[in-house]
Amino acid sequence: MNHVSRTETHRRGAIFAGVLLAATAIGGVFAPVSAADLAFDGFTIDEGDKGTVTLGRVEVTGSSLERDDFVKLLAKDTPPDERKALAARFEAAKLSVPSISMTDKDGGMSVEGLLVTGISKGRVARGTVAAMKGEFPADGGRVSFTTGPLTVEGADFGRAFGGEGGGFPTSLLIWEKIVLTGPDKDTPATAPGGNLFTMEIGAITADATIAAGAPTKSHLSVEGLTFRPPASSAAAQQLAQAGVSRLEFRFDYGATYDPAAKVFSIDALELTGADLGTLSLRGKIGNIGPEVFGQSDPAVVAAALMQGAVIGVDLAYVDKGLADKVVGPAAAAQQKSPAELKAEAAAMARQMTPIFLGGAPNANAAADAVARFIAQPRSIIVTLKPKAGAIGFVELMSIDDPMALVAKVDIDVK
Repeated sequence: MNHVSRTETHRRGAIFAGVLLAATAIGGVFAPVSAADLAFDGFTIDEGDKGTVTLGRVEVTGSSLERDDFVKLLAKDTPPDERKALAARFEAAKLSVPSISMTDKDGGMSVEGLLVTGISKGRVARGTVAAMKGEFPADGGRVSFTTGPLTVEGADFGRAFGGEGGGFPTSLLIWEKIVLTGPDKDTPATAPGGNLFTMEIGAITADATIAAGAPTKSHLSVEGLTFRPPASSAAAQQLAQAGVSRLEFRFDYGATYDPAAKVFSIDALELTGADLGTLSLRGKIGNIGPEVFGQSDPAVVAAALMQGAVIGVDLAYVDKGLADKVVGPAAAAQQKSPAELKAEAAAMARQMTPIFLGGAPNANAAADAVARFIAQPRSIIVTLKPKAGAIGFVELMSIDDPMALVAKVDIDVK
C-alpha cells in the first residue's frame, strides 16, 4: 500500500479538525447572519498537488470570532503563533456541514452530516458524523472503506492549531458499521472469487474518566471484528483446513490509574475469537507519573514511561474450539490421531516445563498443569510475579536471555 507521510497525515488531520471547529471561508461566499451567527455556501480549497477540500453549506451558531479572524484561524498562511491565539479565543455553540470531500491524485474520502456542538478553544462537547467513505491505492489494486455513524464527546483538537491538548477522545467515542476492502497482492484479481479481502467492524466504543489530565478509568471495545480472505487466497485455504471460512473476534480493554500511587492497572485486555477461545492479560505497572498522559512531546512521554516497573502479570486462555482446529490438521499431517498427538505433546510438556522453570519449587506442579491442559484443553492461567519487587522497564530491556528473566520471577500455572 502507498503510505501517506507523517507530515501529510498531520496536514489532513489539521484540515479535518479545522472543519470540526470552524469552516474557513477561503475561496467561498461568506454571508453573516448576525454578529454571532455565520453561514456560507459551499466552496473548495485547492492545494494543488496536495489535493482539494470541498465543503457544502456551513453554518456556525454563536461564533466568538468575527469574519476576518474566523478566516485567519484556518488560512494556511496564518503564522502559527497567530493561529494559536485565535484558537484560544474561538468558541461556538454549533457548527454544521452537510458534506465534506477531501481528494488528491491517489484517492480521497467524504464525510456526510457533520454536526458539532459546544466548541471552545479547540475542544468540542459533542460531534457526530452520519457516514464516511473513501478509496486509496494499494499493492494489487485499491483499498476502499465505508462507515456508519461516528459520535465523539469531550474531544480536544487544540493541538491541530498549534495549541495544547489533543486527547481524542477524552470521554466517549462510538463508531459503527465499518467495512474495509482491499486486495491481497499475492492473489490474482482474475482468480475465482477475486482477490479482495473484507474486514468488518460492528462497533468501536471507547470511553474514559479524566482527572487532572490523566485517564483514571478507561475502556475500549471492538465488537464484530470479522475478516474474510479472498476465496482463492492462501489464507482462505489455511482457514478451510480448520473448517472455517472467516475469523470473527471481539476485543476488550479496561484500565484504571491511581495518580497518588502512580500505579497503572490493566484490568482487562482480552481477545475473543468466535468458536475459538479467549486470550486475556491483566497486570499492574508501578511508577507511572501523570506526565505520561498529559505531555504532547513524545520524547518526554517515552522518558517517563521508562521509569515504570512491572509489579505483576496474569496470562489466561480459555479454549472454545481453537485447540481442535489446530490439533486436527497437525495430527493428519503426521498421520496420527488427535489423541496420539496430544499425548505426545503432554508428555513433552511434563519433561520440558521443569527445565524451563529452572527447577523452581513449583516446577512439577506447573508441568502437570500444562500437560493436563494440552491433553484436555479447557483453561489455563499463568501468573508471573517478580521475586524481588517490581522489575523496571530499563532492566527488562537489558535482559537478552529468556532464562535470566525466568530467574527473576515466580511463575505459577493453574
